[in-house]
Amino acid sequence: MSVSMDDHERLRQRFLTGELVEQLQRFAVLSQEEAEALGLALADIAEEVATIYRDILPRLEQAPTADAFRDALVDLALALRHIDYHLHDTRVLDPA
Repeated sequence: MSVSMDDHERLRQRFLTGELVEQLQRFAVLSQEEAEALGLALADIAEEVATIYRDILPRLEQAPTADAFRDALVDLALALRHIDYHLHDTRVLDPA
C-alpha cells in the first residue's frame, strides 16, 4: 500500500474504527486489548507524523530567528518523543 501524507486522516480513521484490530485478532497476533491499544497508538502516530511534515518541518526551514528555530526544534523533539512512547507502550518492538 502506498501512503502519502495526505492519507493520514484516512489512516487515522481506519485505525480508530477497528479495521486493524479485527485483522490482528483474525491472525491471532495480539490479544483484544493489545490490538485496540495498537490501533489507537497508530492513529496517534499517523497524526503526529502529519504534524511533523505539515507544521514543524516547514517552521524549521523557514525560521526567521534563532528562537523560532529552537522552538520548532523543541516541538520536533516532543513529537518524536510522543511517537517513541507509543512504540514502547504498545510493545510493537518487543521480540515475539
